[in-house]
Amino acid sequence: MKTLFKKSVFGLALFGLANVALADAQSVADYNAVWNK
Repeated sequence: MKTLFKKSVFGLALFGLANVALADAQSVADYNAVWNK
């Protein structure tokens, strides 16, 4: 049970990091789109 808990926490952390990376990429793309107008 403890290993499962550790894995789920690790998975959530990875998922959160992926979401942050996607949000950053999106904001950078938006910034570039505005800057290039």
